[in-house]
Amino acid sequence: MRTYTTRKVGDDIVIDVPDDMGIEADKEYFIIKEENGGFMLIPKESQMFKEEYKKRYKSKSRTRT
Repeated sequence: MRTYTTRKVGDDIVIDVPDDMGIEADKEYFIIKEENGGFMLIPKESQMFKEEYKKRYKSKSRTRT
């Protein structure tokens, strides 16, 4: 089992990952912890959730009564 170095930088948590894992450097990722103790890295893209957000909240108008 490998151990990874982590540190907090502002509001972010930085994880040092070995080169042989094939993870691109200087990119941001979402980290999802799996039930088996492993983790999954998903690239963080600025447009990733924008369309879903629009679909979900566009039709709901906020009105006061």
